[in-house]
Amino acid sequence: NSRYLPLVARTKLPGDRIAFSYGHKKVNKFMIDEKVKLQDRDKAILLEKDGDVLAILGYAKSAKLQNISDCDIIIELKEKYNEDSSSIH
Repeated sequence: NSRYLPLVARTKLPGDRIAFSYGHKKVNKFMIDEKVKLQDRDKAILLEKDGDVLAILGYAKSAKLQNISDCDIIIELKEKYNEDSSSIH
């Protein structure tokens, strides 16, 4: 729902937590428990609103989003590559 806008898309920061139905969990601990590869953990995109992590794209969504039945938000994310190297900016 658009009441969640604006959202911030970013990579994880130390201490990030996400709310699940059973309680909160640190994002890093969640990714370890889910056996996400180390290199993928640093690339994972989080959606944040006012400091609350609402989703780890491709992995989990917060309990705060569980009751959304209609979604009127479309988000398109693209990786930007430096043409001189293979690094992502």
